[in-house]
Amino acid sequence: IQSGTATFVSGGEIVDPVTTAPHELQGSSIRGGVKRTVGPGDVIEAPVGLPHQFLLAPGTQITYLVVKIVKQ
Repeated sequence: IQSGTATFVSGGEIVDPVTTAPHELQGSSIRGGVKRTVGPGDVIEAPVGLPHQFLLAPGTQITYLVVKIVKQ
């Protein structure tokens, strides 16, 4: 995370999953995930297949870098 804060939700089950691209599954939310507050300097590793999402408070933003490795 480069700037800002958010709640990071991981684990659980994707609600209303839809395949949006190869190796990409998105949904409307996550049910039963673990919530953590994240901020500048935090590094998050999300293993393949782990549902995850950021929740931001209204009017806030975060800046972060994503490195996604896809097995060919």
